[in-house]
Formats: sequence, structure tokens, C-alpha cells
Amino acid sequence: MRRSKRRAALSPTSRRQRKRTILGAVELLKEFGFTGSIENRLATKKDIATFLKIPIATLDHFLSKHRDEIQPVSLDQAMRRAIGSKARHLNGYQLSDVAKISFGMDTETGIELKKRMFGQVGIFATPTTKDEIQWRQVLSRVFDGFDLRFNYQIGKYRVDFFVEKLLMVLECNGYAHRYYNAKEEAKREREITKRYALVRFHHKIGLETLFNGILQAKPGTVIRLYDLHQLGQANHSVVSEASHIR
Repeated sequence: MRRSKRRAALSPTSRRQRKRTILGAVELLKEFGFTGSIENRLATKKDIATFLKIPIATLDHFLSKHRDEIQPVSLDQAMRRAIGSKARHLNGYQLSDVAKISFGMDTETGIELKKRMFGQVGIFATPTTKDEIQWRQVLSRVFDGFDLRFNYQIGKYRVDFFVEKLLMVLECNGYAHRYYNAKEEAKREREITKRYALVRFHHKIGLETLFNGILQAKPGTVIRLYDLHQLGQANHSVVSEASHIR
């Protein structure tokens, strides 16, 4: 009997119910106890550093590297006074940007946030994916609320998927991947990983394997996930290769 290609399809009612079940990035922060000092809608560097348990200098380095994606808000005098600051100038950060920082930095809290987020994927049907279009449908549901972009431009390169709140690029590579120009691909990876994590996966990889790879990912690193069993090499099931780009 032929298996239906629409196995993972959901009814409109199911989609609405599951969408409500999945927590967005900001909701996850709040669940982990994060609160912003300014009316619980803006956070200071101190708020963020305390939440992530990192020195402010480490946070400053990350913010400098991602200044194009994370824009601070200049706090007016009333806001500065409300939090007891005597500084003449102080920046705040929207909670959506705090989410980018928390998910993008390689911290213990960030890892726990990602584990909590991907722990929710059990509510999805296991997809039978064969191409980038089907992965787009699956990832749209999984990353609802995380600003998933398709065919996104980074510098002079286009990438398959960009998850803005995770500062992560996902590349769905099919059989043609082995024929890519290795020198050009290395150059492309170096450019992308200057600011983002990069996960490259075979289009027939399992969803759980992909999420395990994402948990390993951090800016400056390439994670390569290829299911050799699906490729007819039955001696190995999954290859997960992490490499740091210099």
C-alpha cells in the first residue's frame, strides 16, 4: 500500500491548537524567569548579563558583533530614574532582542532555552520530507514565533533558512551537495559564520537528528548532518560533524 505524501498534514483546528501550545521566544524567556527592568518590556545590559550568568564584557562583545541585528533603545531620563540609574546615557533592549541574545550566545541558560524549545516538537507529526519545499512547511510550524526567513540574503549569499531569533542559518543539501565547488563553499561558510551558526543537513535527515544538531550549533561553527543510511551506506546511520571556521 502506498504511503500518503500528506501524512504530516494538520487540520485547521489542529494547527490552531498546536500553534497555541508552542511557546514563542519571548514567552520562553518569561517562563525561565526573565523580567526587564523597564516596565517589563525593556531590559538593561545588567538584566541580560544576570539572566545569562555572564560578564557584561562578554555581552558587549556579542552585541558589537551583532550590532546590525540588535538595535538598542536609548532610555530617556524618566526611564533611567525609574530604575534608579544616575547614568546620563543608558540603553535598553526590546524583549525580542533579548531572545536573540539568549538563544544566540553559547551559555548554559541559552542551551537550556533551546532544549526547552525543541522539547516541544513532540506535538508535531514525524514528517516524511523529501525536498526543501516540504522542509519549509515543517520548519514554518516548528519555528513559529522565531522569525524564520526563507531564501534569505546574507551579504552576497542566499541561504535556505534563517532563524533570526536563534541567529542561525539552516541549509538543506540534497544529492547535488557533493558536486558543489569546495573552495567557494568554504569561502561562503566563513562569511556566514562570522555572525551566525550554520547547520547543513541532508534533505532526508530525521527531524530529531536535526534538532540535536541545532543544540550543538553556535556562531562561528558549522554543523553537518547527513543520514548515510538514507543514502544507501548502511554501515553508518548519521554523521554529525561540527567544525569551527577560522
